[in-house]
Amino acid sequence: MNAFFNEFAQQFEEMWTNRNMEVPNLSDAELSELPNIIQLISFLQHEESMILHRDRGWENYKFLQNTPGGGLGLHPFPSIHSSDRVYVNNIEDDKFIVNRLNSGRFCFKPNLSRHRFLFRGQNQHYPQIVSSFERKTADEKLLSNIQVDDFILMLRTHPLFMLFEHGIHFPPMKRPFFFEMNYYGLAQHYNFNTGLVDFTSDIYAAAFFATTTNKGDDKYEIYNGKSKYGVIYVHKIIPQITFSKLCSFRTIGHQIYPRTGAQHGFFYQEEEARMPVEKCVIPYFFRHDSKCSEIIFNMMKQGESLFPMDDLSSYSNDIRHSNSVTGLAFCNNLYTNQDDMRINMRRLKELGVKVDWHNRRVFTIDTLNQYYENIINGWWEEFCNKIAFVDKDEKVLMESLLSLPRNPYYSQYFNPKELDRLHYISIQERDKALGNRRFKEYQRRNK
Repeated sequence: MNAFFNEFAQQFEEMWTNRNMEVPNLSDAELSELPNIIQLISFLQHEESMILHRDRGWENYKFLQNTPGGGLGLHPFPSIHSSDRVYVNNIEDDKFIVNRLNSGRFCFKPNLSRHRFLFRGQNQHYPQIVSSFERKTADEKLLSNIQVDDFILMLRTHPLFMLFEHGIHFPPMKRPFFFEMNYYGLAQHYNFNTGLVDFTSDIYAAAFFATTTNKGDDKYEIYNGKSKYGVIYVHKIIPQITFSKLCSFRTIGHQIYPRTGAQHGFFYQEEEARMPVEKCVIPYFFRHDSKCSEIIFNMMKQGESLFPMDDLSSYSNDIRHSNSVTGLAFCNNLYTNQDDMRINMRRLKELGVKVDWHNRRVFTIDTLNQYYENIINGWWEEFCNKIAFVDKDEKVLMESLLSLPRNPYYSQYFNPKELDRLHYISIQERDKALGNRRFKEYQRRNK
């Protein structure tokens, strides 16, 4: 046990050590000695496997079961209330574990039993790692925050988001389970500017972003810029620290829409962090090589593997490219930040953006009809089959999850005839009322 605490203290001390994050001025000879991205992937995979072996990871699962803590000080009991099972289990690597968060809610977390690193790939290295949000002007940040609110308010009208937030009772458990749907994480993955810095447990996903250029709206091309080297930032997972308030890493994981799961998404939250992200990672440089970049690019199907097309993409593009925000999102942001209404109105006007007081961002009838059709065609079973409870009652819990569409207590989330029970007003009446308001506003402005 003393050996474990000594190891823990050493890792903690290492995390606080100043990293050399300055941009190195490499000569041609030094550049030629850098690995290419394929070689770096191989090296990092080897390093990760060595840590797994040293920490008595998944290969010694039976030993860990009989030795509380094992090499990581974990307690991987087969109980849904034990968060450590996400690090020690014999479940397939592509599954998402029902994981209890510090908030008491649950999420669908990428399986970390075969992973001890979180990665972030960039095609260039900078002295500081910052989110896209932090690169914006104050006015642009205001607009971004309101647009994210529009996006989140819309997501919360979807039946399945409402289902997971409202809580689900899984027999034989006595209490309902409430799930934390990471709306900001979803917004980040759908190209909104947030104060989140993306990480992933998938080295190939990080390699894709490190060898490509973002052209906007989910379009990427192989990097061909001035920098001759890129970087993979590596955070070594310390279960007791990584997802604590100290480090502020958070899980996005498996969501109703597939993108975050495809990217095995995690993020670092800037505004909540007590430790700057630069102290949490080690940079590994690689030499840009067009042939190696092309291999990664094609492996990820030019980005389609990480950005599967879905209905949410078009909603995201519409909100981000619109010259208006809804009154509801504007007021929500105003209340949250205790800003001055007239000042915010003026700031938006200077950006060419107006407040549409009579509009709301909602899922259209066509989109909801497609959702119900997908449920009939097996979408729910496909969604659930990516989830594992890792509990002694695994089989019963999975049966409860799979049978929700047929459970009369939850029929309003799956049956289009009962959708109005979620909104307390007919969807058709809602759309008609919004249309009438917009028409009256149009008449008023054009008198």
